[in-house]
Amino acid sequence: MNEDRLKRLLDSAPVPEEEQVEERSWRLLETAFEDHRAASPGHPRARRGLIALAGAGAALALVLTPAGAKVSDLIARVVSPAEKNTSSSLRKLPTGGRLLVESAKGPWIVQSDGSRRRLGAYGQASWSPHGLYVAAARGNELAAVDPLGAVHWAVSSAGWVSDPRWSTSGVRVAYLSGASLRVTAGDGTADRLIDPAVAKVAPAWRPLRHPLVPGQTLATGPGTNVLAYVSADGTVRAINTDSGRTLWTYRPPQTPIELAWLPHGDGLAILTSASLVELNGSGAPLAPARSFSPDSRGAIAASPTDRRIAEIRRLRSGRSVLLLLHPKGASQRLFSGPGSFRDLAWSPDGRWLVLGWPGADQLVFVQPGHPRSAQAIANITRQFDPGGSGPDRFPRLNGWCCAP
Repeated sequence: MNEDRLKRLLDSAPVPEEEQVEERSWRLLETAFEDHRAASPGHPRARRGLIALAGAGAALALVLTPAGAKVSDLIARVVSPAEKNTSSSLRKLPTGGRLLVESAKGPWIVQSDGSRRRLGAYGQASWSPHGLYVAAARGNELAAVDPLGAVHWAVSSAGWVSDPRWSTSGVRVAYLSGASLRVTAGDGTADRLIDPAVAKVAPAWRPLRHPLVPGQTLATGPGTNVLAYVSADGTVRAINTDSGRTLWTYRPPQTPIELAWLPHGDGLAILTSASLVELNGSGAPLAPARSFSPDSRGAIAASPTDRRIAEIRRLRSGRSVLLLLHPKGASQRLFSGPGSFRDLAWSPDGRWLVLGWPGADQLVFVQPGHPRSAQAIANITRQFDPGGSGPDRFPRLNGWCCAP
């Protein structure tokens, strides 16, 4: 066994009481920081003292806890923040594709070269296959808008429209209308009710086993348009929206808050208020649920290329972490910071992740294979909402789509 393989095994190995260890370590460091700042405010020696205190805290954590290797990585980020990788503006994406970013002024499409266009006064936007259109909500209206902002069709609904999701087949759009779930055809026709009472959780279309190729915009056939959603009682249902037949149901241990299909529809990840459950394509659990404290929920995103799942988790210490969950239970910490992270998206090639950090007013791009190469983009609110400020005006990430 060589050194690189040993390091990978140690990084991915589960650590007993890892979350509790991290919280205790951060409390120790934060106390040291506050004590030192009160004693020597603004003096150059204060920074050197802080590093010394952080080092002492790291050493103590390494000695007293079984999670020494994990904590040492965390402390390294405290004393050596990646300030050199922070840019003041979003000049380009680290890899191909286009970002869909929703501000208080409406959704924007960000090209790979950093150029961007606002689509109009819409919200809750999401991509169609290949990014030919965006499904967007405005009051009681669902609209299909192209990347230039032209409206191609619109559907009016009795309830407030939210969480539109375009099927990977290209021929269906699901959305919430008030407390109900509805589906319309990809051209805005044949709008119909699926379930009159559902939970306020975005539905998720099962990916095609053989994804569409560029230029192929429609797909039909038995089982093509399968939708997972959460009913009003918290049950997750998978339904064939063409036939109306329920394929399977599953009642998770806690209230579901997000659904994410694995590539090719091989399984479904369910984030609840206190656990992450992974099901196979038939709705049966693949493994015991990964449990965590109820106040640490965040967001999940399934890799478009393999069975890895990225997860944002808020710790009771007040910090947030970005985790990469591998099959069979192993996990890897990719990024950590104070406050809350929000929203999460994979690049189309599966090489990068992006998350929102409202408290820092940043988007952070992380490459899972090289977590120390994180790139932060500052002043995000001002770039998408001129005149706006504060975490409540921070834009949402609504997907990272394919190249044109």
